[in-house]
Amino acid sequence: MGTEVALWEQLILRAGGISGSESRTVSLGVGIRKSFFHLDYSYTPLQNDLGSGQRFSLYLTL
Repeated sequence: MGTEVALWEQLILRAGGISGSESRTVSLGVGIRKSFFHLDYSYTPLQNDLGSGQRFSLYLTL
């Protein structure tokens, strides 16, 4: 379950939670949207000495 808030139509902030999983609890993200590309980043801290997860994605319109 999560939420997304768009600021100035180009900057998107995201937050979400994962239920039913002992290793992940919350994730945070940010996205940038322009007319020809979308760039997204998310950060998920992991429990049980597993470190953290980071994810980047890029969507291009040609």
